[in-house]
Amino acid sequence: MAELMKLDPAFEALLREVASEPESRLLRAPRGREVPRWLSLDAPASVGDMDLGRAERELVRVGREELAWLFRQAALRELFDGEKTTHEMMHGRAVDIEKRPVSRDELQEQVDRTGLTAIRELDAGGVLEAWLRQDPLGRPTAATLAAASMRIAPASQARALAGLDYTLRGVLQSAEVWLRASLHAGAATERAVPSWNNLALTHLRRGQVERALAASQQAIRIAPDNVVARGGAVVCAVLLENTTLLRFMARELEMVEHGESEAVRAYAETLRYQRRRGLLDVSPRASNLARECKGDFIAGGRILHELS
Repeated sequence: MAELMKLDPAFEALLREVASEPESRLLRAPRGREVPRWLSLDAPASVGDMDLGRAERELVRVGREELAWLFRQAALRELFDGEKTTHEMMHGRAVDIEKRPVSRDELQEQVDRTGLTAIRELDAGGVLEAWLRQDPLGRPTAATLAAASMRIAPASQARALAGLDYTLRGVLQSAEVWLRASLHAGAATERAVPSWNNLALTHLRRGQVERALAASQQAIRIAPDNVVARGGAVVCAVLLENTTLLRFMARELEMVEHGESEAVRAYAETLRYQRRRGLLDVSPRASNLARECKGDFIAGGRILHELS
């Protein structure tokens, strides 16, 4: 999910030139613009704006993806560091990500090299600078940072990051809209697996267990060895109080994991956190079912233990 790259020196020079132009509008957006504005797949990124200067047009032509990458990295970093998102990102949700995002210090170095600190009118009133300052009164959310990246270059990953942020912060209707938008162009690709898993989590938090199961099964079809998808299916079977389905899903998980792996433990810890915070409601009958079955499985048993 993290996209590790370095900015091209020529691109850095373009950014410095654009940042120095007082009339530059490419890296600015109206302060009142709402995040849902960027859900559209054809949201403009000022590419065809004839009022842009020469350097701005060249920046759009050769480097807008690299600039948007900075914002997406900041959004991903905020998911790992944010008060309302860090616990789940550090546990179950983290197993969907092969590499962590770049650190805040590394992002600050990138910004300093490109001269973005000279820009005072970024989307949402200086969203990237406010995030780097860790402003306690107006710290941008990951969704806000993702929306800022969409100003530069619309991308499904930005929608997925915003959707996950909304899910973990409990804005569930918006989360579903953003996550489905992220799946619009590539729902059957490997990159869609985290969005399917996060959509399953969104449905669970809305009490829509059958829809959550369907989303987990979509992720399983794409990535049969994905622990979050397999674990999500086990959780859904418990909440549906379906013994046959539960045993089938738990056996499938055992075939993938062959024991209690680090990924399974991380997912189980996330379930514990969710139950402790009241984010996952397990009925007495579902809890009894999990208790009855947990001794029959190893990987599945670790998950069932947190539901019993």
